[in-house]
Amino acid sequence: MMRKIVIILSIILLLFTAYAHAQFRVVTAQPSLRVRDSSGLQGKVLGAVPYSEKVDLLEETGAVLTIQGATGRWSKIRWKNLEGWVFGGFLDYALGLEHLADSLMHKTYKKDNGLRRIHIYPKPGEFWDHPMIEFIEGPGQYGLLLIKVEPINGGFRFKVWDNAYGGEHTAVIYFNNGSITVDYNNIDNMSGDYKLE
Repeated sequence: MMRKIVIILSIILLLFTAYAHAQFRVVTAQPSLRVRDSSGLQGKVLGAVPYSEKVDLLEETGAVLTIQGATGRWSKIRWKNLEGWVFGGFLDYALGLEHLADSLMHKTYKKDNGLRRIHIYPKPGEFWDHPMIEFIEGPGQYGLLLIKVEPINGGFRFKVWDNAYGGEHTAVIYFNNGSITVDYNNIDNMSGDYKLE
């Protein structure tokens, strides 16, 4: 009984930790997004964050606005040593999600008689504040937050945020006649061939 309680508490802690580190966004403005010392176009420009860079979202304020065709609120962010305000209409959860194949979205693949499974959530859910890849091993769950998706020959390359291993990493998924092959070096026992559940 005690062992079951420990497992349940471990899963809850893992989910909470992933959620706590989910408050980041990716810059979609090209070539860069200006950072200001206050929320508004009148704010002094402190610097700029390049396109596709990940920023920590600290705060959002004010009404929803539309600027240069983008809709959002003014958002306080941190990128490296730069902290200030940007227009949130040029921030998104991840880049390239529109390229994801239907065969990957909201479907579960499994291997080892179902002991290990993988599921991709392309949109923020009720608990997660970010698109993610979820690895499931027995009773445990392991979430990788998606930052960028790039189509490659035969599959997709995922830029992910791996909280357990401290930073950004790359996971690759290839298609193979109705199954997928996962290559993610940080979790060796999760790499391999999976079939649709």
